[in-house]
Amino acid sequence: MITLIIPEAYNSVGGIQKYNRNIIEVLIQEHTKSTVLSLNDKTNFQKGTVKFKGFQRSKIKFFIFSILYSLKNKKIVIGHLNFLLLALFIKIFNPFSKIFLILYGIECWKKLSLLEKVPAKLVDEYISISNFSKTKFLELNTFLKNKKNSILHPCIDFDKKIDESENLPSGKIILSVSRLAKSEKYKGIENVIKVMPEILKEIPDAYYVIIGDGDDRENLEKLSEKLNIKDRVIFKGFLPDEKLNFYYKNCNLFILPSKKEGFGIVFLEALSSGKPVIAGNKDGSKEALLNGELGILIDPDSPEEIKYSIIKVLKKEADKKLFNEKYLKSKLKENFGIERLKEKLMNILKTK
Repeated sequence: MITLIIPEAYNSVGGIQKYNRNIIEVLIQEHTKSTVLSLNDKTNFQKGTVKFKGFQRSKIKFFIFSILYSLKNKKIVIGHLNFLLLALFIKIFNPFSKIFLILYGIECWKKLSLLEKVPAKLVDEYISISNFSKTKFLELNTFLKNKKNSILHPCIDFDKKIDESENLPSGKIILSVSRLAKSEKYKGIENVIKVMPEILKEIPDAYYVIIGDGDDRENLEKLSEKLNIKDRVIFKGFLPDEKLNFYYKNCNLFILPSKKEGFGIVFLEALSSGKPVIAGNKDGSKEALLNGELGILIDPDSPEEIKYSIIKVLKKEADKKLFNEKYLKSKLKENFGIERLKEKLMNILKTK
């Protein structure tokens, strides 16, 4: 019996949500008797041996039920560092339980406080989304260096539903998918907008399509106006997966020159549509692109590298394998397919 405690899986879109949905799907496929408790989700269901319960953002109820359900099960997977305190209460009431804790990205690249250190020591095994996140976490929290810490990369679903009702301008499409939050300027969207005037000199029919929303969108829209490229930078807001898949399918390249990605599931999404990808070389993005084997890695702080990499791809002067859909999908399936995730997860949980 496993209790999986997560922030969210179905209530909205995002990398963490997809990661959690993939883990749940593996538990269902492997007929692993499990209870999944989600703080933000509204839905409740039973699918095979997996029971899913959403708490609609009711933190107190979620906290209480997380402890109660953990009394029944020996293996507890805590799905976010923000839920670390649960480890303390679970060990108090169920001292023989084995606790796993998942580490994603920027939220775990910090030094734990004195209050966090106590429950952190009670975690039996950490599961990191990437080697990059694992290394950053342990560099800042050396007292946990002897704890087991396994790598569980995200996986990609090749069976995509596509809503063909969307419209795109006639031209070469540069695509980014990201939250547009002031707190997440490190994603690099602004840097791409800033080099668009120079790109348009070389590629006159280029358009930059940005999917996502947030409190920095207005500033980014004003920037495109200031640069006189308002008609070439298209903001689409948040889109459901079916519509998002349309843009992955029909873009000419995907770029996210971020500096603080734990991994970057969006890169896998673009690659699974056979599209060339450009990413930053300072974070977990490198692992998603297999250290440059599946895409172009650039210095995200260099406007010149951003500009020239985009122009190079749009002129089809980049490595030919980056335009080879069969090659990209084969590499993705080998390294990030659902079977690879299933094998690794089941080995970590030792429930095969």
